[in-house]
Amino acid sequence: MTSAGFSFADRAYVIPFGADPGFDDALRVLLQRERPDFIVPLVDEEIPKVHRLVAAEWPALRVIAPTLAFSELVLDKWTMANALTKQIRDFAFKRQDIFQKSFNTFVHRFPHFAACWERWGLCC
Repeated sequence: MTSAGFSFADRAYVIPFGADPGFDDALRVLLQRERPDFIVPLVDEEIPKVHRLVAAEWPALRVIAPTLAFSELVLDKWTMANALTKQIRDFAFKRQDIFQKSFNTFVHRFPHFAACWERWGLCC
């Protein structure tokens, strides 16, 4: 069974999976033979390998994929969870700060206004 993309391509090749020790060499031979303008890796685990190989040997070749840093981040679930936790904390802190400033401005303009937001822990 082959990929559906084979029917749309001018030429198609089958190379080893990214986890195979022969992946880098097979891709290297293919890139030397074809000299493409860009490469589109589609397997998550292969994206960082393609980025590294292209950066080291074909810097003019464009990799159409998520960045190397992003790919490495999302392939490691623990690292990704920590990064997301930090992003969520930063977002929540900024949002709370913006809300508090807006709320204080509103209350000072309308001194008889009363509202409660249990979710935010604010009550005036």
